[in-house]
Amino acid sequence: MSTPPASTVNANATAAQTAIMSDAEATFIAAADIAIADSASRGLFQVRLTLNDYVNLQTIVTYYQNLGYVVAAPLPPNVGEQPAQMFGEFWEAFWQNPTFFFTINGFPKITEIYINWSQP
Repeated sequence: MSTPPASTVNANATAAQTAIMSDAEATFIAAADIAIADSASRGLFQVRLTLNDYVNLQTIVTYYQNLGYVVAAPLPPNVGEQPAQMFGEFWEAFWQNPTFFFTINGFPKITEIYINWSQP
């Protein structure tokens, strides 16, 4: 048995990671939809959900915002810049790699989000 070229291994790993992320995001959305329906039936207007390592924050935020929901991520109060205060390249960098902002500021990556369906 010979060792496959690095490009083949890389392509296989990328495909596997994409499949894992797609499955995790579909599972997350299904669970979030159940939580939203349950909360709405109890007269609530928001859910708090926990993300896992395989869920892409940008995908989830975009999905629910496109449906008219308000999505927010709780950040430690001592974070100097909240995501809503970032513009231009910083905003773009945050959404392309939310871990980057927190890594350079010494904070962990976002692990939970709020989804709200009522404007205050």
